[in-house]
Amino acid sequence: MHRNFKGLTSTETEAKFLESASRLSTYGFDPYVVRDAKLNVEITIGITCRGIMIYLQNSQIHYLQWEDLSKVDYSGKQLRIYPEQSYLDRYQPGSEQMTIGDLFLKSTLYVT
Repeated sequence: MHRNFKGLTSTETEAKFLESASRLSTYGFDPYVVRDAKLNVEITIGITCRGIMIYLQNSQIHYLQWEDLSKVDYSGKQLRIYPEQSYLDRYQPGSEQMTIGDLFLKSTLYVT
């Protein structure tokens, strides 16, 4: 890729870099490691301008857009994320789409 940018000014190169980076799902990702109180696992929650991303190890298990959330609460060491009911209806227990991330949505997280 370096050869593709040969001859460009540093400003042009930086603009192309930012254009490519802004297409990544984790662009602007601000990660926080938390512990799920019920499942007793460490999860990384990342806040972006588009919403909240939830990772277990290096795999994204959930992505909630801001419009999918009714409330986000932080008190002491507890973080609570409340999705809209319409969002939860898409992931009813027993559904083929149910994941560990769906179980996480109904639990309390503790920031570590």
